[in-house]
Amino acid sequence: MALRTLAYPQFFSQHPRHKDRWRCELCPDSAFLTLSRALRHEDLKQHLNPSDTPSSLPLPDFEPSTGGSRLDPQVTSFFQDWEQSLHGPALPDDPPDQLYDDWEGVLAANSSDPFEQPMPDHAPDDASSSSDEHEYVPSSDPYPYDLEQLQRDLQHAPDGGQLFFDDEDWWPWIDRKHALLDIMGGFPRSLFSEAELDAVKRHRERIANVAGVEPRTHDGALGNLYTTLDWYQIVKHEFANPLVRPHLHVYPEDSGTTLHEARQGRRWLHEMPADVACPMARSDHGLDFFVNELALVLLDPAHGPIPVLVERWFMRAGTLLARVRPVLLTDQRRAFIIDAREHSSIDVKLKFFYMSVVELLKPETQLEYHLPRPDHVAGVLVADHTPLKQWTVPVLNLWRIRANGKRVLSLPLWLYCDDTSGNSSKKWNKHNSILFTLAGLPRRLSQLMYNIHFLATSNIAPPLEMVEQLVDVLRDAHASGWEVWDSYYNEVVLLLPWILAFLGDNPMASEFASHIGMNGKFFCRENIALTLTPSTCLSRLAGAFTALLRAKKASKSRPRTPKAGK
Repeated sequence: MALRTLAYPQFFSQHPRHKDRWRCELCPDSAFLTLSRALRHEDLKQHLNPSDTPSSLPLPDFEPSTGGSRLDPQVTSFFQDWEQSLHGPALPDDPPDQLYDDWEGVLAANSSDPFEQPMPDHAPDDASSSSDEHEYVPSSDPYPYDLEQLQRDLQHAPDGGQLFFDDEDWWPWIDRKHALLDIMGGFPRSLFSEAELDAVKRHRERIANVAGVEPRTHDGALGNLYTTLDWYQIVKHEFANPLVRPHLHVYPEDSGTTLHEARQGRRWLHEMPADVACPMARSDHGLDFFVNELALVLLDPAHGPIPVLVERWFMRAGTLLARVRPVLLTDQRRAFIIDAREHSSIDVKLKFFYMSVVELLKPETQLEYHLPRPDHVAGVLVADHTPLKQWTVPVLNLWRIRANGKRVLSLPLWLYCDDTSGNSSKKWNKHNSILFTLAGLPRRLSQLMYNIHFLATSNIAPPLEMVEQLVDVLRDAHASGWEVWDSYYNEVVLLLPWILAFLGDNPMASEFASHIGMNGKFFCRENIALTLTPSTCLSRLAGAFTALLRAKKASKSRPRTPKAGK
């Protein structure tokens, strides 16, 4: 939060012993206040502004304050009208746009408050003699500072709730008044009239352009209409959000036997292709090391750098490491041989990486270290005394070429779908909705309301019809990536979104898997006769599952029909 200072410090005196206490010399009966309370006192309407000071008080030269209100005249006029509300009932001579407030109108404001607590006759001589909880508050402050009440209010605030004292903290709104007015005007049953909202509607459009997402309507393959939000725009906002991005993990984690987060699971750590799950890492020297590329690592300065092939990047105990394969040289040192034998891989920390494949392509580097060109790979050694397998991977990772100097980060997503309001009392509101969360967020944050993002909905289109458009979006993203501003690195990065897993209840999962439903009697595509014994059925089921896992029998079987599945 930006530090804020007093707009007119020349009208405040500092306590002789307590340098963090200030007293307003313009307002009568003012006591020494902490800086935060002095700032709030200076913003109060009851505070005597320098322009309202008597002419007998000499005013020193000062620059106009930039911390004051930046409202345009229309919005200022609106709030002035709001503050001049009258006590009802309406009279014939009242203006047509007059606001009425039976509790805080002019009549109520002039009456005594039965709940008002008496103030002390004088302020204590020493502000340090009492704690902040019971500090004297001058009569000009209508909002006494009560620490106990503040703590009670914060218990009902959202996680990470803050008190903002600076206009810059209300970005993208101009200040607090614009934010509150926009929020209050967004309720469907708002009490504001259209005439009152015209003054701030253009500000809402500016906010929508900065932080909003435009809905789009699509015609599905089955002829049904459904609505989606811009997936890329949502992710772009999340990476630009400084409250979300620092908690987002973009690398899998090797935590041993511990499994608490999605990043620690086998799917992200081992099963997904490295080009998608962990494409690259950047060293402190600015060198980019992509997977499936050659590199030099300096494990022992006495023996010099050695060539390796980067397989995967992952975190372990807060340190970024790479799983690499040693690279051998032919007898004449004219070609590389990738050592892919079992248990030959080693884990190397990022700080030991010395040169990337870009430096290895330079002729001077090849002469200095007596190495062949990176594209001269004789083959892959899978086992001893076996022929080499052909190596067909390009020298440069395709994502290095597409990124053109930008970081490439992995973005796994949880995808969730469910039908909403499907009971008989709300049958006219039934609709299918697809949502997603960022799998890189810790579990304690991923299920917070503002981290669950709406993606698509329809009250007539089935989920699979809506998924077709989402698949097209992901296919385009895998072809070129998503360029976003990363508030953590303070630079533009390239994202690779992919689905870590699909979440849903059993009926929805069955629908996505084209399962026959609860009427099916068998777990596989085999048309097994009902006369078989239980042991024979179990043995055949086991064989069917084995075939499915090997992806052989499932690809050759005929499409299942309701008749064959029962």
